[in-house]
Amino acid sequence: MTEQISILLIEDDDEDALLFKHHLREHSLYQIHHQNSLEQGLEFLHQTKTIDLIILDFGLPDGEGIELIQRIREEFLTPIIVLTGREDDKVGIQAVQSGAQDYLIKSHVEASILEKSIQYTLQRSELQNKIDESKNLQFAELLNSYSDGVFITSEEKNILYLNEVAKSHLEQANVNNDSKFIWPIQHNEDNQIRLKTKEGQNFDISITANKVQWMNQPALIIFTKDISEQMKLYEMEQEIAEKSKEAEIKDEFLRTVSHEIRTPIAIISGAISNLSEGFLGDLNEKQKQVLEIASRNIKQVNLITINSLQLAKLESGKIKLHKSEININEFLKDMNEDFENQVKKADLDFHADNKSDINTFNADENLIIQVFHNLVSNALRYAQSKIRIEASQQDSSLVFSIKNDGPKIPQDKLDTIFQSFSQLKQQKTNQTYKGTGLGLNICKKIVELHGGEIWAENTNEGPAFNFKLPIAIK
Repeated sequence: MTEQISILLIEDDDEDALLFKHHLREHSLYQIHHQNSLEQGLEFLHQTKTIDLIILDFGLPDGEGIELIQRIREEFLTPIIVLTGREDDKVGIQAVQSGAQDYLIKSHVEASILEKSIQYTLQRSELQNKIDESKNLQFAELLNSYSDGVFITSEEKNILYLNEVAKSHLEQANVNNDSKFIWPIQHNEDNQIRLKTKEGQNFDISITANKVQWMNQPALIIFTKDISEQMKLYEMEQEIAEKSKEAEIKDEFLRTVSHEIRTPIAIISGAISNLSEGFLGDLNEKQKQVLEIASRNIKQVNLITINSLQLAKLESGKIKLHKSEININEFLKDMNEDFENQVKKADLDFHADNKSDINTFNADENLIIQVFHNLVSNALRYAQSKIRIEASQQDSSLVFSIKNDGPKIPQDKLDTIFQSFSQLKQQKTNQTYKGTGLGLNICKKIVELHGGEIWAENTNEGPAFNFKLPIAIK
């Protein structure tokens, strides 16, 4: 026995409805259900899931024309034959283009014509279903080769299909459920979420969802894209921007503080000098000692200010190298002359020697002089009887060493001595030298700016501070 075909007739004209029922009831193959409006028809379709075909009047009390087809297609894929009272093929063609399978002009309808239209519509719908199914299979093959994750889900987010990349995304995010899409989605918008891998690493994905038809049913296609690397780069850029802003604030603060401090320092220093020179009257020994202490401390504050500004500029990258060719022998001779008075006063043997075969090197002379002054000044605080400066060659680098015969550096301080505010205690007095704690850190920044390296070590004779510069630096 052939299975009956269930037809829903949506027609507001009762006489036309009776005529169509009459035509169809001549065949026991058809089961007819009649509704007078689109809303009644939609409600019936919701209640009855077994309708095979809809015959739709193109002019109803609650809608007309293409709008009727569109409203049905929003919820149902049931084949549609449109009935129109207008003898205009353009109307029928528009109806088919909008989702109907066929159209009939009411005044031309006879039982045989209606029978042929029904069979044609059902056959066309079946063929379209097979084509759609074939397309879906081909579509699935295409999606499986896609570089992003692709999920096809029902409107309730039950997973109907997922490609290999989507499976890997679930695995990376430590999700064992592949039957339900559990991540939040925003239709037609990019939604970014951060997940965690089994190892606790960040796993960032973007999610985009759109409505589609899948196997002739309303569905969602959801794309998931791994954006972990992009997020790392973005966060790095944000961090750099934040640090840059912090550096600018710090730099501005130091400039302001420096300006506010250096002016009174100059005034105080001038007043102390005038008092010391006796411009305001003779001083006794006690007064001279007090002024000497004040003068020494004012110089210390001034040095801290200068070093703080220098360090801020180095850290912010605002210092640019102005390199030139420097004669090593002449440079070391200048160092001897610069410290001649200080070493005589300290009764130290001071000597600088070039033990390399290199005559010149390229660097920013003013900055390298500052490195030497900081390192030699540091050696003067601890040396017992001598200070040595040596230049030597080590592979493709020029190495400068500043050595003294003072107390050795504690082993646990060798790696931290170049950090800001790092200071050592003098072994003889157990007192920390009242330096700025910034000089060695400034040396490190300047040497690294030249592409070099600086380190401290203990030799048999005492501590040595070494730094090397690439010979080929231009």
